[in-house]
Amino acid sequence: MSCRVNTNESLTSTSIKEITEVCKEKYYDFHVPVYNNYWSGGVFHHNCGKTTLARIASKIVECDERSLQEIDVGTNRGIDNAKELKNGIMFSPMFGKVKAYILDEVHQGTPAYFNALLKTLEDTPKHVYFFLCTTDPQKLLTTVKSRCSPYQVNTLAQKEIVKLLEWVSKEEDVSFEAQELKRISEVCDGIPREALIILDQIIDLEPADRLKAIESTKEREHELKELCQALLNGKSWKVVAPILKGLKGEPELIRHGVLGYMNSVLLNGNESAAMIMEEFRTPCYTRSDLTLSAYMSLK
Repeated sequence: MSCRVNTNESLTSTSIKEITEVCKEKYYDFHVPVYNNYWSGGVFHHNCGKTTLARIASKIVECDERSLQEIDVGTNRGIDNAKELKNGIMFSPMFGKVKAYILDEVHQGTPAYFNALLKTLEDTPKHVYFFLCTTDPQKLLTTVKSRCSPYQVNTLAQKEIVKLLEWVSKEEDVSFEAQELKRISEVCDGIPREALIILDQIIDLEPADRLKAIESTKEREHELKELCQALLNGKSWKVVAPILKGLKGEPELIRHGVLGYMNSVLLNGNESAAMIMEEFRTPCYTRSDLTLSAYMSLK
């Protein structure tokens, strides 16, 4: 049996409760691809919490963390990887009653990978749960999507970010001015992780220095735009390298920022942006990955 709960809704606190209730019903073939809000207003929304949600759902189904496996399909995407996964699920968990598999960036699996898993997704053993996470759901095979229950994960509204920051501040017993929390909510682009990173950066600062530190995050946006324009204009590597070197932040955040900018440019008719997007499709887990993507986009 497959279970579907308000599949056309965005994932709000209400539908999280619904997922909780569904999980408690013990539908053992409950497969959850957690979608984010891929494109909105020409902006690529990332870090919406799809993988975090999958981890939370795994706890709801009472999966011991030692029986939880997170698999990056981008680097484990072939038929041999699928066969290894199929062989592993047949054994009962060593810890707890169930196993859970989070397949991250699942859209990067090859057709052979998906075909090898189809039967597994349809007839999953009672002790196994699958959670499929992707930022590009349209690339999933129809036969895979038909076996799943989709949930769309959006970025948070500014007022929700402020509530989160107020809660964290209270737990940490640190006081912030309302304008400081409001400004963080404005610059974090609706991404809770980014908001918490900024909060952590200013938590030990003097109150007079906090707003200035928050504004520095806007400066990073300017540097990202400078990088994108250099790539679009086909500048030499000698021009691009210093810009890239000066960019601060997680490689994946920078990659998604480049994709979002290029998408807007492409939609406005500049087809050269598509070539750059192609080079930035693969996740950048390290700075060297990001450097290579930038370098290859100039070729």
